[in-house]
Amino acid sequence: MATALVMFIISLSTIPALFSLGFFTQLLSKSSFRKVMMNLASIIVILFGIYTIYRGYDFIENPEKSALNCCQESKDVNYSGLAPFEVLE
Repeated sequence: MATALVMFIISLSTIPALFSLGFFTQLLSKSSFRKVMMNLASIIVILFGIYTIYRGYDFIENPEKSALNCCQESKDVNYSGLAPFEVLE
């Protein structure tokens, strides 16, 4: 019984958010703002794809920079430029 009451309260509390989302979606679909946001989103996706390809190429060229090698005891290679941390025992 308590679970049903909690679910009912949650459903009542989400109604304003859902109605306002529907209202603003309808409002934005009639304006040029939607077209601008779609173009911006597509540019961001393309840039993210280019960045991902670059990171993959960088990993192929320099596999020692992998996150798997971040904690090895290598004193001669420091890609981050930060001071190495010490392991406390």
